[in-house]
Amino acid sequence: MSIPSLVEAAAQKTADQAVGGVFPLLPPGSALPSGEECATRVQRDAWEPRPENATANATPPAGPAPYGMSSWTTAAADGPDYRGRVDGSFTGTTDEIIQWASCKWGFPTDVNRAQAVVESAWDQAAAGDGGQSHGLFQMKREVWGGHPNSSASTAFNADWAMGLRRACYDGVMWYPELRGNLEACIGVHYSGDPDESTWYFYTDDVLEYERTKPWLQWSSAAGAPPTAIRGS
Repeated sequence: MSIPSLVEAAAQKTADQAVGGVFPLLPPGSALPSGEECATRVQRDAWEPRPENATANATPPAGPAPYGMSSWTTAAADGPDYRGRVDGSFTGTTDEIIQWASCKWGFPTDVNRAQAVVESAWDQAAAGDGGQSHGLFQMKREVWGGHPNSSASTAFNADWAMGLRRACYDGVMWYPELRGNLEACIGVHYSGDPDESTWYFYTDDVLEYERTKPWLQWSSAAGAPPTAIRGS
């Protein structure tokens, strides 16, 4: 490759990387980037406010696909574009993992950072619902399976959560009428019910944390929060 070509390639790589690790919302039915592509687009940073996640952040899911996951309720959702696409194939800091899953499934990173605050305060060892729900996004094993991978692998947990939301957002599972309704698909993660009265308060909390970005105040032994670098 010539020097000009190398320069152009480097410039394109820089352009492809999300500033502050923030990826955009991709419309329903969009072609999604691969996990491999997203691994190159993550903004790498040593910032790690949850060093206790280190082992889970470096651990891929064990066993063959679908890694113990239960059905996502429809043949389309169980197919290669949704459940079959979840592989947890990424390692990095907690924030880098959230970035990666955001990129892979086409959702705004700060929304996902905020939802992980609501669900677990970014603690991958968090266990709720009497020990039934695990990890950053509280994957409920009696409903969605996936345990112990949901606890042992941060990337698997984030990949599952964003993949499930994409299946909702694309209208291929749960309730087709929620296609394109991001707030509802965030809320249904909590309630499992399309009735807004069952989830609006949960989504309001997520959106409030998206606005206030509490993670910017979390300390780390090294690095700085990517959104702080972005200057937002």
